[in-house]
Amino acid sequence: MNVPDKPVRNEANGEDKEWNELLFSHEFPEPRSPAFRHTIDSLLQQRRKKRLFTKYAIAAAACLLVMMSGALAVPGIAQYIQSFFKEDPVSDRGLLQAYEAGIPTYPNISVADKSYRLQVNEIIADSTRVTLAVQFLDEKGAYRHDRLRLDGGNQIYLEEPETGKKLATFEDIGATDQFNYLVAVIQEDFSGKNLTVIGDISHVMSNSNAISGNWSFNIPVNLEKNTKHIMNLQEMYTTTQGLQIELTRLVRTSVGGRLELKVTSPASYDKELFMQHSLSFHLEDSEHNEISTVGSTSIGHMDDLLSLTKQYDEQSGSMLWTYTFRYMPEMPIRFVLDGYNVLEPSDEAFRFRPESLSAAPLSIHTQGDELLLTGFEQQNEGSVLRLQGVLINKFDGDVWSVADPEGNEYSIRKEGGYVSQNDRITLQKENSYTDYGFVIGQLPFQQGTELILKRKVIDKRYTSDWSVMLK
Repeated sequence: MNVPDKPVRNEANGEDKEWNELLFSHEFPEPRSPAFRHTIDSLLQQRRKKRLFTKYAIAAAACLLVMMSGALAVPGIAQYIQSFFKEDPVSDRGLLQAYEAGIPTYPNISVADKSYRLQVNEIIADSTRVTLAVQFLDEKGAYRHDRLRLDGGNQIYLEEPETGKKLATFEDIGATDQFNYLVAVIQEDFSGKNLTVIGDISHVMSNSNAISGNWSFNIPVNLEKNTKHIMNLQEMYTTTQGLQIELTRLVRTSVGGRLELKVTSPASYDKELFMQHSLSFHLEDSEHNEISTVGSTSIGHMDDLLSLTKQYDEQSGSMLWTYTFRYMPEMPIRFVLDGYNVLEPSDEAFRFRPESLSAAPLSIHTQGDELLLTGFEQQNEGSVLRLQGVLINKFDGDVWSVADPEGNEYSIRKEGGYVSQNDRITLQKENSYTDYGFVIGQLPFQQGTELILKRKVIDKRYTSDWSVMLK
């Protein structure tokens, strides 16, 4: 048996001690008291410094809170918070705020038909999202997460009772060993303080067979305990490429928040290329501590983004972006634009002789990207150009082609995967023996022919350091 050397054992013992201090040295006050909020804030502050340990400390606080409030009497979203302790931990700081504010309700709705029973045990409702804990029990009373399918006519959705307007549809995003966890994200404002959760369930699954029945329900939900602060914004920034980025509104609620902004392109910019742009940014508190990061693949960043939507406005030529977050602290909040990606026409061209690549790969350095052409194959479906690469640009929107000596161009199909990490893209091998492939269709290749690899469109990444305090 291999025995770790002394430095490794000392390091492990030190980590055990730190875990013990962080998890068990805090005496948690009553969940409704101001001291509880202070304790949570203190743990979140430590999380920024020691993220791994603090994740479990927050979970410990959440579980103590749930036990103090009696929520564990019914299997529900409390167990979702408890899943911090599982191998694939889940972090949702907004749910912690919801329990602190007394927002969860326990309707205990139960509908039975054909020896099957559907139960809605817990609801956490807010003006930006609503979560449900749903159980489906078989004829033996055992929970079966796979029996309820939200498809084929089955749906659970939110309705505004005053207008009858459908606000959002629930999605089943996972299950514990006791319940299905459903979430509906509300992307628009509504004026009332009431919602209705409506379930239209007409069939369930049993061994791949659909069983018809009626497990529908209607649950009124009141939002009186929820807080909602709306801040209209007029912060604007114009990039060196002429893109105009305008922050328009910030909505903070009891269990999260929503940021709305719009991006407008210059009149000369190609509409189809503009519509595929994306933003990278992060939010900070007043002390520059990270709240959440969007559009980054950096290891260890905070990610509380619940959903994002975009809609192109033909009249203004602007893209309207809505970002919904699971967690949004009190003001002030700093918005920091880290960068953005835009598709741009490119005239990059690289000459190569296919038969020489395997012996003498061609190195290409362009626009911050590094490519290595490593081989050329002729297959039944066309020719394949093999390559390796590390790119700082996004690559998804890139358009490549190959031209022959007569000027004829042949489109390229990308074949293979890549890893995006620390804001770098690394092309992966197609299989154990072959590099990433550019498949060139219908290329009449002859030995000794010089070809030209062209990048027609580049998914260009630009960095930025623009920031603004929202308060």
